[in-house]
Amino acid sequence: MAIKVMLKRVPKPGKWRELNEILIELRMLGMGHRGYISGETLLSATDQGTTLVISQWASINRWHDYASSQQRMALLDKIRPLLAEPTSMEIWVESPVIG
Repeated sequence: MAIKVMLKRVPKPGKWRELNEILIELRMLGMGHRGYISGETLLSATDQGTTLVISQWASINRWHDYASSQQRMALLDKIRPLLAEPTSMEIWVESPVIG
């Protein structure tokens, strides 16, 4: 079952451009990973610099394979010092239509 992963990141003041560069690297890495379907990066219209990354994966196992990869972990180590708060993550599955 396909899933969507939503990652919200709030950068420290003046760090958005650096964060965005690493997010681009993460997207490129994810795109090459087995099970990646699609992704988008949104910038908040009301909360300056806050970024929401939504990616779709073929299964939660494929997401976990990518999420625990050494390459991704190395990029996350670069992101952490740029953030004003920890990354929030939610994983969603499509709800069946009832009725």
